[in-house]
Amino acid sequence: MIGWLGDRYGRRTIYRAVTSIGIIIIIPCLYFLVNSMGTHTTEAVVDGVTTQYFDRPALMFYIAYIVLHNITVLSLFSLENITMAELFGSKRRYEALALSKEIPNMVTAGFGPFIAASLVTLFSGSWIPLAILMFVYTGAPLITTFFMPEVAGRDLTDPKDAM
Repeated sequence: MIGWLGDRYGRRTIYRAVTSIGIIIIIPCLYFLVNSMGTHTTEAVVDGVTTQYFDRPALMFYIAYIVLHNITVLSLFSLENITMAELFGSKRRYEALALSKEIPNMVTAGFGPFIAASLVTLFSGSWIPLAILMFVYTGAPLITTFFMPEVAGRDLTDPKDAM
């Protein structure tokens, strides 16, 4: 669906719309994730340390996760693949795609969990720093849409980059 919208209305327009929606829903979804984690606390011993966790998350926990993940990750992912292929010319498309996708992926997916855990620890378990981190991760594609050319329908055999 998102790919079709990108074909119909342009890649930049749909990128802007999806990232804007993603930014808007970060706070409500994280709020429901944190406040709907469960009603029953269970203790478990992990490496000799007793840890409490919620064993019956509420329905809103799952709904918030599904909405947040589908909009901020999967929607952008479905549009990202064709957009990035169209940004780069046929002469060096594979190298450019690999570098432009994997270097940011190392930062966000590789260091992201460490950064998130550090922020939660640093701010005494607050979810607000995680929301800020998600604003940064979701806002970066929004900002880049103001610098990228519209590439919908571009000839993929053109050896020159679109930028």
